[in-house]
Amino acid sequence: MAEDPRDFGGTAPPTESRVASTGRLALKLEKCTGMPEVSHLKGYRALVHVNGTTEKTRLSTTSKTGAVWNETFLFDNLKTYVAKFEIWAKRTCLHRKKCVGTFIIPVASLLESGEASYPLIIQDPFESAGSSCQLYISATQMDQHTELQHVVSELHVNSEALVAPTKILAVLDAAKSIHDDTTSIADDWGSLMDKINAIASVMDKISQAHPYLALAWTILDAGRKVVDTQKKRDDKIQSLIHVIYEVYEIVNLDSLMTSSTQQHVINYMAKQTVACSHFILKYLQIKIFWKRTVEHLFSDVDETISKYEVVFQGLKNAFSMNTSIHIQLVTQDIFADLKTLSVKTDIDKIPYAKGARHQLDKQCLPGTRVKFLQSIKDWILEPNVTDCAKVMLLTGLSGTGKSSVAHSIANYVDLELGCLGSSFFFDINDIKERNPKTLFGTIAHDLADFDPSFRHTLNEHVGGRRAIINDTSLDSQFDNFLLMPLKKLDLLSGPIVIVIDGLDESAAFGNNDRGRLIKLLSSRLTELPSSFHIFLTSRLEEDINDYMISSIGDITHNNMDHVSSVSTEHDIELYISSQLVDRKGKKISCFGGRQYIMLAQKSERLFQWAHIACDLIIDKGSEGGMPLEEEMKDTFNSLMNMSKDPQSKMTLLDRLYKDLLTKRFSTAKRLPMLRLFLGQLIAAGEPLSIKSLQHLYTHSKYQNDDIKFEWIISKLGSVLTGASSPLEPIQFIHSSFRDFLMNRVKSEEFCIEDTSQDHKSLAWSVLTILNTQLKFNMSNFPSSYVANSDIASLDMRWFCDNLSLSYASHYWGWHLSKCPFDAELENLLGQFVHKKILYWLEALSLLKLMNTARQTVSSAISFCKEDALKIAIQDVESFVQIFGQAITKSMPHLYFAAATFAPESSQVLQQNVQALRHMPVLKKGRMTMWPTTIARIYITQTVMSVAYSPDGNQIVCGCENGTISMWEVETGQPVGTPLQG
Repeated sequence: MAEDPRDFGGTAPPTESRVASTGRLALKLEKCTGMPEVSHLKGYRALVHVNGTTEKTRLSTTSKTGAVWNETFLFDNLKTYVAKFEIWAKRTCLHRKKCVGTFIIPVASLLESGEASYPLIIQDPFESAGSSCQLYISATQMDQHTELQHVVSELHVNSEALVAPTKILAVLDAAKSIHDDTTSIADDWGSLMDKINAIASVMDKISQAHPYLALAWTILDAGRKVVDTQKKRDDKIQSLIHVIYEVYEIVNLDSLMTSSTQQHVINYMAKQTVACSHFILKYLQIKIFWKRTVEHLFSDVDETISKYEVVFQGLKNAFSMNTSIHIQLVTQDIFADLKTLSVKTDIDKIPYAKGARHQLDKQCLPGTRVKFLQSIKDWILEPNVTDCAKVMLLTGLSGTGKSSVAHSIANYVDLELGCLGSSFFFDINDIKERNPKTLFGTIAHDLADFDPSFRHTLNEHVGGRRAIINDTSLDSQFDNFLLMPLKKLDLLSGPIVIVIDGLDESAAFGNNDRGRLIKLLSSRLTELPSSFHIFLTSRLEEDINDYMISSIGDITHNNMDHVSSVSTEHDIELYISSQLVDRKGKKISCFGGRQYIMLAQKSERLFQWAHIACDLIIDKGSEGGMPLEEEMKDTFNSLMNMSKDPQSKMTLLDRLYKDLLTKRFSTAKRLPMLRLFLGQLIAAGEPLSIKSLQHLYTHSKYQNDDIKFEWIISKLGSVLTGASSPLEPIQFIHSSFRDFLMNRVKSEEFCIEDTSQDHKSLAWSVLTILNTQLKFNMSNFPSSYVANSDIASLDMRWFCDNLSLSYASHYWGWHLSKCPFDAELENLLGQFVHKKILYWLEALSLLKLMNTARQTVSSAISFCKEDALKIAIQDVESFVQIFGQAITKSMPHLYFAAATFAPESSQVLQQNVQALRHMPVLKKGRMTMWPTTIARIYITQTVMSVAYSPDGNQIVCGCENGTISMWEVETGQPVGTPLQG
């Protein structure tokens, strides 16, 4: 859809928590008639948007002309808002969801009309002819007390609905049977919520317990509605609710204001109530409760309820005696088999991206983005009444602060709510580590640490299945690392929040992995359990718009543009005031409120622009101390006079980047130094520290002693990290600076469009390092008869003290594949292949990088022109293919394999005769040449067709029985289970 469902205009008032709400709007969506005919229809779903909150109905029964829902939703009753209604048609597989029509009306008009029908605006003009689509809505206003009375009155259901079927009761011990008690849980439940509401209004003024009380009230509210619809309860749950109520009943609001000890107890009570509320809610939501293994489940539930009751009784005693407490909070982890935590699992073999987690120092500045952040927090705390995960996508231009918002949300959920399942921040500068193929593995690792029960089911699913663990298919990773293990869990604590930032930086635009990831996220995230809340951020690029925004029926779309310009400028003012300080942290006398406002208005709501502007004013890249006041004023005036260049399509941010580089590197001597440094930085296979980058450069044939990278990066602290420490990886603070450098129209003389010469320089460096520093048994491996994993502490000083050696071992082939041919460089490669190749494989085994060996040598072949060298490298490739698995497990197998089992014609053997002279020799049965068979794959069915995957890593065959099977070429291991054709 062209318009965003939240973009209704107007300025939103402060968001209020549900606990403090004084009035609510009840909207009942009854039915919709006269809709145009939709092909392949499964049903209709209605969406209601009010004040940034989106609610959606269940899927209606299939009808060609209409739908019936009769569902009521509650919203904050602020008449200044408008409500937007959308009707979506869900269609059968392979057919995209379709928005049938929309309708927008002020809330005040809805309340005035009460119950009425309204015409929908049909989205497709070709379908609107002859259609008279009417949406029937009733709107009422109720305060919180009336709302509670109304809902609680509907909860008086007979407990006969909870009596288990006779066949199930037969397997239960008489002591565990459920009695038929007609007392409703509604009275205790409603009273408990009233009590929490009253305490929250007091605690909001004196402590940090209020967020947890608000969350507890909200979750209990959702649980009450579940009871109403499911009509299932149990006397044990009722007893637990009554115990909780008794705890809150003894709270004296007057004494609470003055007793710090009681406030401390309330904090524990609030947090424990949140955990207990989630337990009750999930317990009531199990629709197939009696179909589960009743004996096992009841023992777990009984134990959980007993633990909660003990804890709340302890809290009650502590509060009544005004004493301090030392009680451990109870959670739902009792469903995990804790014994598995001490068992070594295969989970550690799943790919994990280091450094992808959120960071505390990258969140929004305190006091900024308050209302906007609160709206996202409210979305997280809003109970999910659907049977699928909730997803929100936040989009915005470069520099608007999307990542800062993501860091803030991740830190809030992690530190304050304690329900962060995982956070993953893509970074185009670290694409080797943080890419689509490491996303789901990283999330799985984090969830395993977050919830022991998930660790157990994940290990059960992937344990011993190497093909699944090493599968690079994104859909397979999503299924095997997340979806299938989650489906095996009976109860899962919630909410569980996943934060994924920077989808646009997951790979270059047009990259296949990026395209597959975006399609998967847009279509399959909602398959996760309803306890999951996934928060995504991205620039709104073409592929994001095509797939993510078109799924607006399932994904809530938020935009940085929804933050009012006044609010954003105020936040940027606060940021600027915190940055325009001297070296001692004191305010600069010549700058004040007026200048802050002018800079904020000039920034066009871009925090990145404000960040660099402040850097230019106080000139952090200068040689000495602070610049003179007149110099700072001149810089300020030039910033105010800065304008866009419509011909070159340069934004103000681009103009600022250009001014920064011009001011500090425009001289004839400095410009080549800058371009060399930035070229090496962009061409590097992974983020490198200034120490490693300088060390690599000193081994280049083209190195210049006058170029000091430390000096260059000291001038670029506003656009690059790593300036403060020689060991910190250097990265672009914002992707927009990298984009600027690689666009010749914008960056002109500073452009780093072609990095082939930089790859050539780095290729020379890494090959020189490998030729001079690799040697036999660098880690002092103690024995030839043990596996790598059996050595508790290998001596890795060679690699730890010289990180550039690790880098060289990993990336030499990649740099060769990216640079133009050079005869001297080919000669350097020949020295490495003929003399150091075994030591390189030794290093890969110890660095756990043997999986990269074949791709590395294959990349180098494309660089060579000398036929003899090509043959030698191909021989190395065959060696790795045959013996790679053995070398991965035990480094000494490298030498046994070469001396004993390699063909006599192998150049790896011939060129290392002296190094292998003490190894055992196979006198009979030795191979004469490398086998042409890569791997043997056995299958019992008649094979009708065979094909390789485009990258050559998998082989697939179709069989006579209609199945399709896939295997890994290198290992011969199956990938998943056969598909039925």
